[in-house]
Amino acid sequence: MSPTERPPISRRVALAGWTEHDYFGYRVFRELCGESSLAELLLMSLTGRRPSPQHVAMAQDLAGAFTLADPRVPPLKLARLVASFGDATAGTCAGVLSTSGARIGPAVSEPAAHLLLDARDALGRTPTPSATRTWLEARLAEASGLPGFGIPFRGADERVTVIRRQLERRGMADGTFVGLADALARAAADLRDLPCNVTLYTAAVGLDMGLVPAAIALLGACLSLHCFSSNAFEGAEQRDPALQRLPPDLVDYQGPPPRPWPGLEP
Repeated sequence: MSPTERPPISRRVALAGWTEHDYFGYRVFRELCGESSLAELLLMSLTGRRPSPQHVAMAQDLAGAFTLADPRVPPLKLARLVASFGDATAGTCAGVLSTSGARIGPAVSEPAAHLLLDARDALGRTPTPSATRTWLEARLAEASGLPGFGIPFRGADERVTVIRRQLERRGMADGTFVGLADALARAAADLRDLPCNVTLYTAAVGLDMGLVPAAIALLGACLSLHCFSSNAFEGAEQRDPALQRLPPDLVDYQGPPPRPWPGLEP
């Protein structure tokens, strides 16, 4: 197919102009600049429409609840490692990228969202406690893990408590998927003494906002960006030599062997 025969690539995101720009049909300087928060622009990026003030406020609440920037957490440790050579942007991007498809971090909200969608399809919007326990017990029996559940080193995820409080404050506690998350959390606690974690409620909030599962994971990563950038920026400032050169016995290279080069044979 020649270039002239290729179908055009459609785009709805934006259009750059000379003195004004367009973002999802809104004028950037006239309608968005000075009026929209970063949380609002992020939600627009995933839906293509301007969100309600209620949803913007809840997204900002999620960003606050996600603030767990301890550098001992592996993805944040990686951000410091990469940034130790002096590039905070590279460290931030490396840390965020390491969470893509991982079993920890905001990416888990995507399979947690699919779990909630499956629960809705199987149980309806207002399931009974007995039906929820029966369905969840079967799910636990057939799966090696349950996305959105489990929390290391402590019996409960304190971020869930904060998010539930903010959902009440924002008038979103009666959402369909928040209700399902509540039901699954109670059933898992009864069946296995298994606590839910923040990704279950991130998924529930995102679904009640109308986001698809993949968009929820991306929103979680964006709303957690400050945890990575803070570690990366400090790591770039410190340029710790211990991070720039790891002990050889801790490095295991798996890849093609070095290519021979004339005059440099071992």
